[in-house]
This record gives sequence, structure tokens and C-alpha cells, in this order.
Amino acid sequence: MSSIKREHVLRHELYYYFEWFTERLLSADEIAALEAFISTKVDEVEADILALNIMEDRVQILLSLSPKLSVSEVMQKLKGASSKYMNEHFKDREKFAWNRAYWARTVSKGNLLEAIEYIKGNNDVG
Repeated sequence: MSSIKREHVLRHELYYYFEWFTERLLSADEIAALEAFISTKVDEVEADILALNIMEDRVQILLSLSPKLSVSEVMQKLKGASSKYMNEHFKDREKFAWNRAYWARTVSKGNLLEAIEYIKGNNDVG
């Protein structure tokens, strides 16, 4: 009797919309720096960015997360590291901090395009 070995491919489709606010307004150069930093940090936590919009008072991001990552862990890493980065790279500016709260919700696969369009459409500054 032969033994059959089956490989299981694990796939996940877990999509989350996050939004969090700053304690002070961001300048254009700070927004650009944050966008680059957050993109790099998301790669480090092994997530994928589907949409990202940083405005002068908030961040909106749509991520695909691995099931091994918790929402609170992702937020702690993104907010904590980016706050530290901002204070180290913009020392001549008022201290940077995120508001303690954040908003997170799941997004179904069927609503991904709508969520992406929503995030990309929020380019109003001020």
C-alpha cells in the first residue's frame, strides 16, 4: 500500500481598514516621510498595503494581514515605530505623537475596491 502525501496550501484573505489621528497637523514633507516609513514597516510585519492615504491629521490604510498577526500588534508596531521615527527625523519640530485611539474594521473581499476608492478619494488637506 502506497502512502500518499498531500500538501496543504494555506491561504488567507483577511483585509482590515485602519484609521488613526495625529495630535498635531503634519506638514507635506512629514507626510511624505511617513508614507515611506509606514510602507517599509508594513513589509517588516509581513502585511500587504492595498491602499494608503496620509493626510495632515490622520492615516487611512487598508491592509491584508496574516492570521498570525493581531490587530493590536499591527497598530502597536506601526504607530509606535512611526512616532519614534518622526521624533528622531524631525527634531526641530513640535514633538510628534499619535492619538491613543485607532479605528479598525474588517473589509470583505467583495468590498475591497470600494474601500480602496474611499481611501484614495480622501486627499483633502485641511
